[in-house]
Amino acid sequence: MPARLRRRLWEGLDPPVSLRPEAPLLLGLLALGACSGVKVKQDEVNTERTRYRFGDPGPDWRRVSLNEVDVAWVRDASGHTLSASSMCTDYRDVPLGALRRQQLVGFTQAERVEEREEMLDGRGALFSRWKARLDGVPVELGLWTVKKDGCIYDFTYSSPAGAYEEQASALGRIVQGFHTERVQ
Repeated sequence: MPARLRRRLWEGLDPPVSLRPEAPLLLGLLALGACSGVKVKQDEVNTERTRYRFGDPGPDWRRVSLNEVDVAWVRDASGHTLSASSMCTDYRDVPLGALRRQQLVGFTQAERVEEREEMLDGRGALFSRWKARLDGVPVELGLWTVKKDGCIYDFTYSSPAGAYEEQASALGRIVQGFHTERVQ
């Protein structure tokens, strides 16, 4: 990994213990369109247009700061990553499947493994699991998409190929704690 990217990714944080080479690439493309003016305190994200809570992914996850998402974590020993993002701008009311496709921008050879709709914080949400490639590197993804109160929320879990189940429960934990509040 280039030193410039390593400095940007870990700026102001303790250096990683051991980072798989694909982890920075995955973190860079996890989600699109985070709101401006994001403030994260423990398990809560505050922006100009939304306030939402998320669950704790677990003790082996280290939070990292990225511009592209509201909050992100990496599991240094394995290269697994998690993120949560919100987009609270005027958007056309489009189906969850179309919004989920935006989460896959940058990935190639995407193959859907599973997809289902569930309720999340009182709204219909779409979960999908994928096998894909990022810059030629095989990865597996778990994606949640939900629309609520004029915002779109995305939760993304990425793992090295063949290691999805090892840490997938962390995605479940952050999503299980998801709850929004209107900002007036």
